[in-house]
Formats: sequence, C-alpha cells, structure tokens
Amino acid sequence: MSHEPGVLVPEVPTQTPPRSPRLIEHASPYQLTPLADYAIRARVLGTEHYRFDQVADLVPLDLALDGCR
Repeated sequence: MSHEPGVLVPEVPTQTPPRSPRLIEHASPYQLTPLADYAIRARVLGTEHYRFDQVADLVPLDLALDGCR
C-alpha cells in the first residue's frame, strides 16, 4: 500500500499499563519486564536490519515510523 506525501494515520497511538507484568525470557542472557502495552497504526518511513550488533538477536529490526497527526 502506498500513500501520497502528507497522508497521515488518523489514530493516536495508545499506551496502557501492561496486561501482564510477568518476566519474559528471551534469547539468553536477556530477561524483559513489560512496562506498558501499546497499539499504533503508523506509516513505515524506513527500516534498518541488525545482524552483527551486540543486541541483534534481541532487536534484529528497527523501524522509523510516522504515526503523528
């Protein structure tokens, strides 16, 4: 899907307390504690793939988003 420049998402992102504050086990040695749940509809402006960075196994993809009105 493509949009003309300047076409924005009408919804504002929402952030709420986490449904479950339970510790999340991920690829060792990482342990994640949820601080919030969020929902967003946004346009992806760019992506960056990480393969050899120190935390690439935890965060392999970075997104640049435009979700503002």
